[in-house]
Amino acid sequence: MCTTVFIVSACSTKKDAFINRAYHNTTAHFNGYFNANEKVKEGLAVLVLQHKDDYDNILPIFIYGDGAAAKSIYPEMNIAIEKCSRVIERHSMKIKGKERCKWIDENYFVIGKANFYKQSYLDAERVFGYTARQ
Repeated sequence: MCTTVFIVSACSTKKDAFINRAYHNTTAHFNGYFNANEKVKEGLAVLVLQHKDDYDNILPIFIYGDGAAAKSIYPEMNIAIEKCSRVIERHSMKIKGKERCKWIDENYFVIGKANFYKQSYLDAERVFGYTARQ
């Protein structure tokens, strides 16, 4: 147990060692990204269930919902944004101008998707733009 505590506490985001990258990549993927992505999927499932097809008009390929439907998925999307933000804060390893944790950009993408489905388009565009620049 003592060695496990030592290894976990020694995984700094400032050091570019294999063990540090492995720890932060694993926790960023399985703790934050995976769980946040599942919350986004839950929210999309709610949108699909609420959607009613109007056969007098052209049917949509993608279902985005209207304002009321978007408000119904706010809790799931806010949880996803919070989880990804926490992962970015705790596991980002920006060393010499390069991101060493390969799941940080995926977490930003999930934040952008969650903002998009919340119909918070300006926030989504800002996050997608930042991700594209990085």
